[in-house]
Order: sequence, then structure tokens, then C-alpha cells
Amino acid sequence: MFEYRQLHFARLDRLADPFEGTYPKAFYKADDATWAELKRRRNDDPDYENTTVESFYRMLMSGDQGGLRGLSKEIETDPVRKLGFSLASVNYLRRHSYINCWHMNKDESDAMWKLYLSSEEGIAIKSSIDKLKQGIECCDKKQFIGKVRYIDYNKPNYDFSKPLTSTLSKRKSFQHEHELRVVFVDDLFRKSSPDKDDGEGRSLRCEPEVLIKEIRISPASGKWIHKLVSSLVHRYKSKIPVKQSALTDLPAV
Repeated sequence: MFEYRQLHFARLDRLADPFEGTYPKAFYKADDATWAELKRRRNDDPDYENTTVESFYRMLMSGDQGGLRGLSKEIETDPVRKLGFSLASVNYLRRHSYINCWHMNKDESDAMWKLYLSSEEGIAIKSSIDKLKQGIECCDKKQFIGKVRYIDYNKPNYDFSKPLTSTLSKRKSFQHEHELRVVFVDDLFRKSSPDKDDGEGRSLRCEPEVLIKEIRISPASGKWIHKLVSSLVHRYKSKIPVKQSALTDLPAV
């Protein structure tokens, strides 16, 4: 982050949870027979609905109003094609959506250290919503910041009418994360991911000195980690404080 002054955003469809960016099945309001027929058509043609979505966006980009009206009518009059188009549109958006994730908490979480470190050594960046907004203002991409809501995907009574709602929804099994996300959507008219996307995500410009409030060293890290991080911060002439995790404090006994 200091070297390149960039913040990493993961591509939504490449995250470990396959539900990322999707909608509950009940959202599509399709009966079992429609789902079964869509499965059959997919077996006959794996690109069944993807072809329709790509045609739709190609017509939209070229201004082919006649083609759009004709295709829209075909989709609306065929429940199976309508369902396939809806699903493919969601997946198309997922491939062009990028997120940067934060854990919200007033205090340090021992569980989060253990969940997200692959070894004893590590750091955490502390910020605030205001500092986060200010730290990425220099980026040329429009971002949206919001709290993740945790839902039961087997129930139909959730509102998905607002833009990017699906990118800010996760299953209740993940509610321990207390997550805040920065989201941006890349050019939807690209047939594939942007050239700068390595398949895992994008990096956008940020101002570390503005974005970072404090750097915390993991509880199990050796003193050399603290010295190394402090030296790195000093090298970039930054005044961001570097502190050891409060979980290393000793009781008054």
C-alpha cells in the first residue's frame, strides 16, 4: 500500500463463498418446472443464457433499439429464457464487481486475528468510515461504502431493489465478520474482465496517510515485526502510529 499507494479490491465471483453477489432462489419467482427446463436447456447448451446476456449488452452499447425491443420481447414471453437471462445478468454483474473488506468493531477481536492470519506474524490496519472515504477520494472509480447484511437465503422476504444490494449481502453463517465493504463496478460493456484484472481483482489508488488511522501488530508477533513495520512507516516519512496488539497487555495481579 505504501509502495504503490494502492488498495486491493477482490473480484466478487472469485471469493470463496459461492453465494457472493447472488439472490435467494425465491427472488426469481419461478416454479419447479421452469427451473427443471432451464437445467435441461443448459445441459444441451452450456452457454444458453450467457449468449443472450452478451447479445443484450452488445445491442445496448451499439444503440440497437430495434434489436433490444425484439430480444426483450422474446425474453418476456418465455419464462425459462427470462429466468436464465436473470441468472446470467447476476453472474455478469458479479464478474464486474470488486470489493474491499473491513471488520467493524470497537475493540480488537482475538477470533479475527486467528481467522485471518496464516502464521503468528501479521498486522491489522485501523481506519474509520470518514478516513476510508477520504483515503480513496483520489481514485477515478466511483465507489460505494456499506455494511454487509446477513440473511437467510432460503427465505423470500428480503428487499433487493436497491443498487448493489446483492454485493452487500451474505449468509448468516458469516455474521461474526461484522463486515463493511467498499464496492465498485467496472465497465459492464466489456465482454470480459479488464486487462488490469489478473483474475483475482483490481488495485485502485489511495492515500495511505489519510486512510490509515493506526497499524496494529498481531498478539503473537515477535518484537522484530514491530521494529520492521515501524521502520517501513518511517521510510515513507509517515506519522501513522504503529502499536502492539492490546491483547498482549498483562492483568494487574
